[in-house]
Amino acid sequence: MLEQNDMLQDRYRIVKILGGGGMGQVYLAHDTRLADKPCAVKELIPDPHATPEEEKQNAAQFHQEAAVLAHLSHPNLPDVSDYFDERDRFYLVMDYVKGETTEQRMRRSPDGLPPEDVVEWAIQLCNVLEYLHNQTPPVIFRDMKPANVMVTPEGDIKLIDFGVARLFDPTKRTDTLKMGTAGYAPPEQYAGQGQTTPRSDVYALGVTMHELLTGDDPTAHPFVFTPPRKLNPAISPSLADVVMRAVKMAPDDRYPSITAMREALQKTTRPRRFRLPSIQRKSGTGTKVMPETAAVAAPQVHSRPAKFALGAARWLGRLALTAVIAVVVTALVLTLVGAFVLSSVAERAIGESDWDLEHSDPGPFVITEAELGDGMQAALEPYTLDAISHTKADFRPPDTAILSLQVLSNPVSLQGRVETRDGVPAVILERLNDVPLFVVGGIVSGGINRGFEQAWEDSRLRVTSITVQQRQLTINLELE
Repeated sequence: MLEQNDMLQDRYRIVKILGGGGMGQVYLAHDTRLADKPCAVKELIPDPHATPEEEKQNAAQFHQEAAVLAHLSHPNLPDVSDYFDERDRFYLVMDYVKGETTEQRMRRSPDGLPPEDVVEWAIQLCNVLEYLHNQTPPVIFRDMKPANVMVTPEGDIKLIDFGVARLFDPTKRTDTLKMGTAGYAPPEQYAGQGQTTPRSDVYALGVTMHELLTGDDPTAHPFVFTPPRKLNPAISPSLADVVMRAVKMAPDDRYPSITAMREALQKTTRPRRFRLPSIQRKSGTGTKVMPETAAVAAPQVHSRPAKFALGAARWLGRLALTAVIAVVVTALVLTLVGAFVLSSVAERAIGESDWDLEHSDPGPFVITEAELGDGMQAALEPYTLDAISHTKADFRPPDTAILSLQVLSNPVSLQGRVETRDGVPAVILERLNDVPLFVVGGIVSGGINRGFEQAWEDSRLRVTSITVQQRQLTINLELE
């Protein structure tokens, strides 16, 4: 074991142990060649019972696979910057990732973490595992567990500790070495039981999700899993089904790929439809109702998320465009008249829109960045022809959303915060093209939020939370 101030390669000064186990430790170190930049050093201890031939083979495998890891680049992976062997041990040098592991989070919630958080993390993990599995040859992570999943302060997931990742060799029928963590590793990952494949990571992710959702420690009873809903009734049946399929003993009974597992997880987040305002008005306003076919030049049949995205896009797209118009008008006349006019228009448009609240059920609903961006583009095209393009949404935890588009090839972005006020959604417009809106933003936001108050005035549904997560927005509704 390395001690504080030990040096590796006359470059990396050890600061402290971050964690580890029987196969080695992970250390926080300072890179003395880069102004003491913090880094993580993973130590791998060779098998003490290996023959000289096996030691030679293991060393060659380490250098081969470390070279591959050093060329990987993904938002959910720390970069591997160096690798070497010293003192009869192997070392990987990686980015030091700040945050806390999901294992540490579980210590505060021993009976399980919120399912919506676990699903969001799992989808990010599927994304990075898909990236690894699509390498040539595929990279199998082989040590998925809560201790190796880091949540950064920004809410992003980082898959850490590449100590046992290996390349998939389709010509091999079994693995030479037993690697991974008992309880999380699938049966085929044990020496002589079979070759680890991408489906081995599917299994380990399923085990990790089971523990995060229920608090049930798999190391106490490897390969045996209680149905998740028996331990935590808050887990949806569809989510429980995904987990239980992932942890099947036989690889062929699991999801065929991590991509297929991600698609199944995404379906578990789809809520019951809650329709955001369309161009149809509440009855009694005297406003003409336009036919749906004239309003949106899009296919007649949509999935629930697609319908939701289109509904949200109609309102958000008009809000973005009218905000741009208001700022331009204000700048031209050098008064606040444009802002006050837009505030009044927004209040009436939102307050008189048909939100269909009387037919909506309580519970969470979710929209992803991609769904909102695609829906916004489809909704705006009939009104703007080719003037609007490249629409997209960017969700930034904990409470910020940015709508971006191009108007006649000119980029426009509108940034705002979302929150709840007395059970009603609220929007605070902050920046247009990264320029603070100040008074204009406050005036327009006031009209928007008065409109929300009018729309929700007679409804028994209350908005209890609006959560901006990485790549999706979740709104929870409850009855008064």
